[in-house]
Amino acid sequence: MTSLPLNHFYHLKRLADLRRCDVTEALGYLIQHIDPIDENWIDQRWTGVEGEFKIDLGGYDVALVIKKIQGLPRNLRPVTDGPYLKDFSFFTQDQGLLGIEAEGVKMLDFEMATSRDKDVFALVKDLLPEMTVQQYRVYNTFNSQYLRLVREPQLFTMPRIKAVAIDAGCYVGYKALAMAQFIDGSPVLAFELATDNLEVLKLNIANNPSFPIEAVRAALSDTVADLTIHTRNERTMAHSLTSFTQLTEANTSLLSSGQTAREMETVRTVLLDDYTRDVEQLSAVHISVNGHEPEVVLGGIETAKKADILRVSCPYSRDGRMVRDAVIEGFQGNGVEVFGTSGAAVIAGKELGDYHAIPIGRPTVLQRELMRAKAVLRSARDKLFPPRLGS
Repeated sequence: MTSLPLNHFYHLKRLADLRRCDVTEALGYLIQHIDPIDENWIDQRWTGVEGEFKIDLGGYDVALVIKKIQGLPRNLRPVTDGPYLKDFSFFTQDQGLLGIEAEGVKMLDFEMATSRDKDVFALVKDLLPEMTVQQYRVYNTFNSQYLRLVREPQLFTMPRIKAVAIDAGCYVGYKALAMAQFIDGSPVLAFELATDNLEVLKLNIANNPSFPIEAVRAALSDTVADLTIHTRNERTMAHSLTSFTQLTEANTSLLSSGQTAREMETVRTVLLDDYTRDVEQLSAVHISVNGHEPEVVLGGIETAKKADILRVSCPYSRDGRMVRDAVIEGFQGNGVEVFGTSGAAVIAGKELGDYHAIPIGRPTVLQRELMRAKAVLRSARDKLFPPRLGS
């Protein structure tokens, strides 16, 4: 067994997750197909991640393995797509739109493929049927944004009672369609900020007429005011009432080098509570609005109190503070019970039941590995340099 820096091991594990194989097989793929890079950019991105992980490198030189791992795409993420579909087909409806039909639904999305789509596609295209990178983008998004939700409802906090559901920040409707699968004819209120996304959302609703989904163009916040819509790229999920210059993820700016945040238009904000005054009971309420989640939560406290379960996605920090902490504070300060976190989401509501949530304060897998690695290092240090009595 060889010691591999913990941050590099996790990037190798992400490759294994993406290719749906074990770490040994991923190591073989890495050595055969990835060009080595000398600069240690992983350490820059994984600031604060220390320690080591014992792994069988199969005789490969550890320095070579590290350089190969550094040759992986910087934006590689674990399980970037859901379970592979067996039966699906692509279709087009309007210029600039591409659709996928599978599992009894039809979903249109934009054809624009990002650099991340291209990088990830290069790592898995040998496992897939023949398709273009644009088709892979839609295929990948359908898997992760729809199929995983309907196949793993407890993990992704899908509705468990038949009542109105809310998807605030719904992009083109993947999650709204998934929610509709669980509420047996009850409506889904799908809120979207950007007009280009909203038009595709309406097409997706029209393509799936059996699901009662209502598309709502609304700028949700905690007060009524005139605010600016900010974006990184049009025709993406990257729109917010919070400037992207304020947001970071894992101590890294959301804007790539040389990229500047753009302002789209000024809109009048509204409160989520204004849309639910006449609703007695809500099933699941999901909020994902790129850093503006605390304001949406505060503008929807009465909504939250009527919801069976809430899931607020908040992976970013804003002006140096974790958005998650502000969301938890907003809930707890207004009498809404917080159960914990699931991934980057805060889970709250009336009763946790079978839903997945890690209680606040419980260490994550990465944190546990870091603690284990640090304990090993402390033990080795104490053996080499025994503490003196009285010190």
